[in-house]
This record gives sequence, C-alpha cells and structure tokens, in this order.
Amino acid sequence: MPEVVQVLIGRTRAGQDSFEPLLVTPDEAELYVLERSPLMADGIARGDTVRIGDGGRTYHVVRDGDYYALQLYYRRDLEIEDLRSMESQLSEVGGEIDAHAACVIAVTVPAAATTSRVSTLLEGHATDVAAMEGERCAALVSLTKRDGVEASDVAVACLADENAAVRRYALRCLAVAGDGRSRGGVSELLDAILSGPAPKFAGALNPAMLSAQSEAIPAVVYLLRYCATANQTGLLAKKVSAGWGKLYKAEQVWLKAAWPACSPDVQGEMATLRPDLTGMIRFVMRPLFAPLA
Repeated sequence: MPEVVQVLIGRTRAGQDSFEPLLVTPDEAELYVLERSPLMADGIARGDTVRIGDGGRTYHVVRDGDYYALQLYYRRDLEIEDLRSMESQLSEVGGEIDAHAACVIAVTVPAAATTSRVSTLLEGHATDVAAMEGERCAALVSLTKRDGVEASDVAVACLADENAAVRRYALRCLAVAGDGRSRGGVSELLDAILSGPAPKFAGALNPAMLSAQSEAIPAVVYLLRYCATANQTGLLAKKVSAGWGKLYKAEQVWLKAAWPACSPDVQGEMATLRPDLTGMIRFVMRPLFAPLA
C-alpha cells in the first residue's frame, strides 16, 4: 500500500531542516518505490527505487525507474490555464504533471520518449513569444538542465528577446552551460552595466536572492568561463574594477569574496588570487539548476 515519507530538501532561513513529503510504496527495509515525481527533491523520479535513511535526511537511487523528472519554475503564481497548456504539450510525449505548487510544476516524462521530442517541446516553450513569461523562463531552465551546452542555440536566441525576464534567464543559462559564441554580446551587456548610471538604491538587491536578481554576476561568470589566458582574466578584472561603483552593494560583496582581484580596494597577494570559478558557477546555478533525475 502506498504511504507518505519525508525527505530532506534543504534548510529554512531560520536554519531548520525542511522536508518534502513523497508518495511511495514500501519495497524492502528502507527501500521505497516512488509513485510520483517530487516537486523539490533532486535526482529522483517516479518509478525509482530509493533508499531513504536517517529519518529522510539521506536518500539515493538504488534502481532507476522508467521516467525522467522535470521541475519547471515560474516567476509568478500558476493559473489553471498554465496547467492545461502544460498537460496538452506533455500529452505529445506521454508525460504527465505529478505535482504543482504556487510557482513550480513537477513533470514526469517516460524514459522511452526520445530526447529530441522532449527538447523540441521545451524549445518551443522557451522561444514562443506569445507564451506566458513564466512558462518561457521555466522551459529555458529545464532545457539547459536537460541538454547542457546543446541548449546554447535557444539561450543565445533568447538573449536578444524583447522580454527582460527571458533575457535574464537566458544569461544565467549561458553562464551555467552555454558555449562561447556569445562572448561579444555578453561583454557588451556587461559594458552597459558598468558604464551606465550607478544604482539609485545601491542596497536594493537582496543577498539571499542575489543569484536570481543580478545581471552582472552571470555575465562575469560566463565571460570568466571563456578567458583562455591569465591576460584575458586580468583584463576582465580591470573592467569590473573600473565599473565597481555601478554595481549593487550585494554584488560588490559577493564578487569581492569570490574574486578579490576584481575589487578596486584589494591589494597585495589578495589581488593576485585566481577566481573561484567552480564556486561562482555553483552560485549562479542555485536554486533553479539542480540536476534532473
């Protein structure tokens, strides 16, 4: 008989453990078969046999099921039209909605569905200018999580989109997994930020939401990924340093910690430290770019 178990998905701002309930069927001791894909938990999908231990604080897949899980995040609360539209699209690949909350949909797609058909579905959502903004942004993220660098074509196209939110999401996708063809465009975007007016309210960006709010940080991360020499890295550091006053306070604090050399007030050995590129990419990834099951 199916039952509900809890798995750890993170911590609240107060530092308390946060759990997600999962509908499962017990198999053996500490082994459970997922009846539905999770809304938030990473790396598991419907049909997987999962070992859950330590009161839900640890879990891992023992046997893969026959499904992929996609988590589509929206920038606004979902409406019934969003769900109906997604159900219609999913029917083309045999997929279903397993769960949804205010701003996220958990989608299950059969592993038998060809990668090209699923990718085409997501590409269509991302590039459809008539689609809702949240749906397009969610499709961009899911496509990048699924296809990695192969999603660059769509991200590059969306970088020039008329919708500002779609452009921001495309920039994050490129920073996480994009190929190098957009170096010129992203460099121009960063130049515009660093040569434009200083923020009217320098403290406006919330440090807890910085990975989602900042445009400068994913631009810097993308360009750093394609700095082939120490000289190129140094030139980028000088560019950021020269435009330091055009950044928000939270961006300055984060960049100084992640890459001291780009801060104008760092001297001595600190100014020669290499950027923590791996950590910077991880920062841009969260919370939307967790691995797919």
